Amino acid sequence: MAETQLANAHTAEIGESRLTLRVGTLDAAIGAMPLARRGATASTARRAIIIIHGRRRDAPFYADLAATAFCDDAADVMVIAPQFLTAADIAHHQLPPNSLHWHETGWMQGEHASGPVPISAFAALDHLIDTLADPSLYPALEQIIIAGHSGGGQLVQRFAILSHTPHPVRFIVANPSSYAWFGPDRPHPAPISARATHWKYGLDGRPTYGVPLDDAALEQRYIKRDVHYLLGLRDHDPQHAMLDRSPAAMSQGANRLERGRNFWASLRQRHGAALRHHYLEIPNIAHEPAKLFADPQAKPIFWPSA
Repeated sequence: MAETQLANAHTAEIGESRLTLRVGTLDAAIGAMPLARRGATASTARRAIIIIHGRRRDAPFYADLAATAFCDDAADVMVIAPQFLTAADIAHHQLPPNSLHWHETGWMQGEHASGPVPISAFAALDHLIDTLADPSLYPALEQIIIAGHSGGGQLVQRFAILSHTPHPVRFIVANPSSYAWFGPDRPHPAPISARATHWKYGLDGRPTYGVPLDDAALEQRYIKRDVHYLLGLRDHDPQHAMLDRSPAAMSQGANRLERGRNFWASLRQRHGAALRHHYLEIPNIAHEPAKLFADPQAKPIFWPSA
C-alpha cells in the first residue's frame, strides 16, 4: 500500500498572497502560486522560514503554526508557506487559470506542474528563494530556512539533494514518510519490482531537473549542505493513516522513526566526519508538526545564531 488518497479532494483554504513565476528573456509570467505569509514585513525581516505543508496542502495552517513557534517572540522573523495546489483545489476555489497545480503527491518529489505550464516543484522553490535573496526586495534579510513536515519533509529532503540554488539555505527535514537514499543498499530487502532505488526512494530515474549532476556529485554536494533531520520520538506507528507502506518505502523501515534512524545511519556509514548534517529526536512527540516545531529543543536548529 502506497501513500493513501485523501478523503477530501480539495484543500480547505488558499493562501492570501501570490508568487508570480517568470521565465525567459522577456521575463514573461508563466503562473502564480499561492503563499500564506506571517510575521515580519519584507522591509523588516532579518530571518525567513519557508514552511512546506503536508499532504493536505494546508499552507495557511502551517504558516500559523510556524508563526506561533517563531514569530510571537521575534519581530524580525518572516514565515512564508507556499502552496502546491491540485486541479481539484483550482476547481473548488474557482481560482484563475494561471494558478499552478500539481498531482496530489507529485509535488513532494519535484514533479512538473500539471498546468498551466510544466514547471518543476523544485524550480518553483528555487524561484522563491531567489526572490527572498534579492536585496532590493528584502533589504535586511540574512538567513533563509526551508522546513517541511511529513509530505513537506519529503519535498525538503529531495529538494536538498537536487536544488540548484546558489544561496546559503538551511534545510530542515521533519518526520517524512520516506527518503531518497544513495546507493543500492537498504535495511530491508525489497523485490526488484519495488524499484527501491528509483526516484523518489533513490536516485535512479530522477526528474530532469536533477539530471545535470551524476549520482556521486549529487551525494557529495548533499552531504556538504546545511541539512537537519528532526523526528518525533513517538512517530513510530506502523499503521499511521498517512504512512507510505509501499514495498520501496518499507525497505527503509517499518515506520517514520525507524526510517529516519536508518537513513541517518546510512549517511554516517558512507561519509563519517565529512557529513555536515545534524540529527535530533524530540521526546513525547508523534506526528504533530505544531508541537515538534514549537519544542524548545527545536528552536536552536532553526536559529542557532539568534
